Amino acid sequence: MRFAALTLSIMAASYVALGLFSFPLSFIAAIIPQQLLGAAGVETQLVFAGGSHHLAAAEWDAEINEACWGRLELAVLFAVILASENRALKKRLGGVALGSALALLAFNPLRITISLLTLNELLHDVLFRASLLLAIVGYYAWWYKNSGGVNKT
Repeated sequence: MRFAALTLSIMAASYVALGLFSFPLSFIAAIIPQQLLGAAGVETQLVFAGGSHHLAAAEWDAEINEACWGRLELAVLFAVILASENRALKKRLGGVALGSALALLAFNPLRITISLLTLNELLHDVLFRASLLLAIVGYYAWWYKNSGGVNKT
């Protein structure tokens, strides 16, 4: 029960805190796919309109919102790692830092790029939802297994 309560508390606080960084996080979630799309031969423009970053090509305009950069998913990741009190605080902070970097700089940009290259709604929905769940669970399991035992120092 303590783990669940702590997870929910940290998740709520993290979700609010991440909202303060929405602009730069959505920018990161847009600029890296823009570069990857360019390397794949798809020319896009990055614009900020209506409170969101957009990647636009001749045929489409993709809004890069908080769902794209993973606000909720990052909050969940922060919460489950930080609530793992049987791991050292230093290891928990390192796990949050590595997980955030992987999500923001590799996983989300690749997911967004693939979605925009295919423009397939089913693939986007499956890729979006299933991959996020698998990535969070998989990363947490990997981190937990490799973060040591019950050492709290």
